[in-house]
Amino acid sequence: MHFPWLLIRKSLLSWIVVAAALVVVAPRSVHAEALLVVEADSGKVLEAQNATYPWYPASVTKLMTAYVTLKAVKEGRISLDTTLTVSPVAASQSPSKMGLRAGTQVTVDNALKMMLVKSANDMAVVLAEGVGGSIDGFSGLMNENAQRLGMTQTSYVNPNGLPADGQITSARDLAMLARAIIRDLPEYEYFVQIPSIRFGRRVTQNFNKLIGRYPGADGFKTGFICASGYNLVASATRNGKRLIAVVLGASSGQARAVKAAQLLERGFANNTLSWLRPSLGTVDNLAPIDASPPNLRDEMCGGKRHKPASDEDEDGRQQQHRKCRKRRNRPDILRGRAAAAIAEALGINGRGACALGADSGLHRSDKDRPRLDRCNCGGLRQANSAAREEDPPCR
Repeated sequence: MHFPWLLIRKSLLSWIVVAAALVVVAPRSVHAEALLVVEADSGKVLEAQNATYPWYPASVTKLMTAYVTLKAVKEGRISLDTTLTVSPVAASQSPSKMGLRAGTQVTVDNALKMMLVKSANDMAVVLAEGVGGSIDGFSGLMNENAQRLGMTQTSYVNPNGLPADGQITSARDLAMLARAIIRDLPEYEYFVQIPSIRFGRRVTQNFNKLIGRYPGADGFKTGFICASGYNLVASATRNGKRLIAVVLGASSGQARAVKAAQLLERGFANNTLSWLRPSLGTVDNLAPIDASPPNLRDEMCGGKRHKPASDEDEDGRQQQHRKCRKRRNRPDILRGRAAAAIAEALGINGRGACALGADSGLHRSDKDRPRLDRCNCGGLRQANSAAREEDPPCR
């Protein structure tokens, strides 16, 4: 990291303060990443860094899986109530997954919710086989739609984003996909806005930590594999202006949420000073870079990590509650769940950060939380022993 020479004259305390601030803003300055923020309606680029560099999409792949599936629903080829069967191939997928046994039946509606909130890889395959007949057949549909949308840097070989050499995208293409979801499927956009789902007594929270915490946050998806780092496509709306932010290759789930929040903040602030800045054009006109995707496996999943990396990447609700009690009146910026770091990045004090962590929209009452409808999914209650013990009878 390079500091201006003027800082050398400052005291050691100043160095410590500057270094600490940089830890919050950019935890890994040497870490490869791509950043992009665009206006949802016009596609105008407000900020871009490595936006057309090829990248492994990981689970943000599921945005295209949802797009293809919901297009089929909109065109009447299937319905949200269509029942699909979990195949042995779907049941064998690696986590994150629901873990439903082969032969279990689920509705398209439930599968979409589990895929987009839990990031369930098995549900992505269930949808792919139900809509496209097979993983290969559905991947073909994904690629056809990507080309139609102008996503020229994107190729798919599976519906869930699990590691594969041919599974490639870019921040540019992901922003274009997000715009397509908003434009083409407004009646189904609620699927990417769900803060949590309830299955019996178990509540699964969305890995997108901006939902329910960042003011105006209204959707989209996270992703992680070792090779990609922590990815996030996020959107937010303020005063009728909607922005889309893309973060690829962040060093942690917390870092990607903070970076996305900062991109959105700068994007909203840019509206008043945009005439002072040179135009970056529109997202579809960004020039693609011909290169291989960076592989962050050693950095993300090497032996130096204290625990295995995963898309969940959170410290746990109980730990956050303890920190909120201890730090009620001062900032908590370097520990805890993503809410504290996001709040600090936005200038919220320590008390506000704890309030966001403990009382956010993710903890709303059961009547407001989308519930998986076991009565209409033909056997979902028989998925596993935990579900059988906790689920009340269908009524």
